[in-house]
Amino acid sequence: MLSKNQLGFFYMFISVCAFSLMDVIVKWSEDYPVGQVLFFRGFCGIIPILFLIPKDRYLDFYKTTRPFLHFKRCLAGLIALLSIFIALRNLPLATVVSITFAAPIFTTIFSIFLLNEKVGLYRWLAVLVGFVGIIIISEPGFSSLNLYYIYPIIFCLGLSYVAIAIRKLSSTEPVWLISFFFFIFYNAFKFFIFLSKLDSSKFN
Repeated sequence: MLSKNQLGFFYMFISVCAFSLMDVIVKWSEDYPVGQVLFFRGFCGIIPILFLIPKDRYLDFYKTTRPFLHFKRCLAGLIALLSIFIALRNLPLATVVSITFAAPIFTTIFSIFLLNEKVGLYRWLAVLVGFVGIIIISEPGFSSLNLYYIYPIIFCLGLSYVAIAIRKLSSTEPVWLISFFFFIFYNAFKFFIFLSKLDSSKFN
């Protein structure tokens, strides 16, 4: 049997592979509207979650004691997702990926203030080395900078808060419920955008 640390590493590896594949697909689907790609991403994401709900929770699976924390996690996740999609559509893939490596840096900083974790010297050195590495990889130049470079940073901030929120929620909430609320929030947002566009087209 794998230890918790080994399981955590395995799931993190699968997550990184899945998100990397998603980044490539988003970059590849440049000819499709961003809203359309977002819709199918959310719709396909909620289907497997439905199969993870235990049979004894079918009638009350939505019940939670921490609705506000769920809301903040969903909002941060939605902002991060929109930001990374916009960045991938307007910046080179390698540039976006290299900047998003800054997410652990923000997560470390957030953990101090939101989780009251103590960060040791070696961890700070790792964060510093990581930051320097990001600067070297991204090779920033003022002549090539534009507004779209802010979106990967917004993604990092949003993703870091999501990690902190999930850490808090996982102490009382099952994983499938955390994911379910996010996809409901996400699809509700997309439906609202769809209605707004529908109303505006009728008006025009």
